[in-house]
Amino acid sequence: RDITYRRNLENTLVKSESNFKKLSNLTFEGIMIHRKGVVVDVNYSFTKMFGYTKEELLHKNSISLLFPSKYHKLILKGHNFTHILPYEAEGIKKDGSIFPVEIEARAINTSKGNFLRVAAIRDVTNRKKLEDETNKLSAVVEQSENSIVITDLDGIVEYINPQFSKTSGYKPEEVIG
Repeated sequence: RDITYRRNLENTLVKSESNFKKLSNLTFEGIMIHRKGVVVDVNYSFTKMFGYTKEELLHKNSISLLFPSKYHKLILKGHNFTHILPYEAEGIKKDGSIFPVEIEARAINTSKGNFLRVAAIRDVTNRKKLEDETNKLSAVVEQSENSIVITDLDGIVEYINPQFSKTSGYKPEEVIG
């Protein structure tokens, strides 16, 4: 019997999977595919982010290995939904260090209710550092004994600190804009 058609389908499938893996490894996000928390596949960015090799992660319970226990219930709760909007948690690297992450996930129905989940994980360490710096600078500006006025390039007032109001007697809504 002629198996040419079947061989062509198999070759197409192998090529498609190869292209998918190449694309997956080009992203900066860590991608993990899992079934009920057990790792089925991960991309290169995921291994770099957490410090494990792919082989060290396959068939392991990702929840207990990669996330502090205080996040286990939150992560497991997400397994009941087909799409989880981004939320923040913490990850545990192979060396034991904890780092902030943002997780978004989707469920894929592979066959007859057999779900795989695809989780996109971002390391948000730099974003958290910038947020902390911004919060510190904002506190300094708010608490400054000097009047501070911020304008756009046309001189339109965008911000005044409390000291400006105290010194000038103008309320923010009278000056801004």
